[in-house]
Amino acid sequence: MEKAFVCVSTEPSLIPRVFQKIKAVEGVEEVEMVYGTYDVCFKVEGETIDGLKKIINERICRMDNVRNTLTTILVNSE
Repeated sequence: MEKAFVCVSTEPSLIPRVFQKIKAVEGVEEVEMVYGTYDVCFKVEGETIDGLKKIINERICRMDNVRNTLTTILVNSE
């Protein structure tokens, strides 16, 4: 299983809406609203790196009201 942490920024008034939309995406876990440069941070899991990228690029980055993202893919330490 491949994993990444993703942070998303949006308009302040849209944070709760974006939070709920991200929370509903299959593979997304541990969603939190945060203060700072980004507004919502979460962990996402996929079977492969390509599957992980597909979730992030097609489901999150193209989501309405997402201004930008920061993605960090976890290194498999096993």
